[in-house]
Amino acid sequence: MRLLRFSAVSRADRHVVTDACKEAIGASGGWVDDALFYSNKAVTLRFTVPGAAVPALRDRLEALDLRLDGPTPEEAAVSAAADVPGTLALTFVHDEPDLRRDIPAVPG
Repeated sequence: MRLLRFSAVSRADRHVVTDACKEAIGASGGWVDDALFYSNKAVTLRFTVPGAAVPALRDRLEALDLRLDGPTPEEAAVSAAADVPGTLALTFVHDEPDLRRDIPAVPG
């Protein structure tokens, strides 16, 4: 089973971009398995998409005006017979300070 690895950089609002990427995955017939947030600087979406929909997913992500790295359209053409797992690493460029979260003390 092949793993797709996309990465992208954006200067847009992280909430808007993350939601748009999730919608692009869903519109391609896929689903998001997990999302890992790294402060307000980055997010990694782990997803699964039908193999035949990978070129369409790439097109949808490129349409979001992201600087996208990952499989070329030729490399993205994978077998239509199976679902393909993948990751999309988004990095956000902005002047905001790091997002800080209070972590409660764990007794014990």
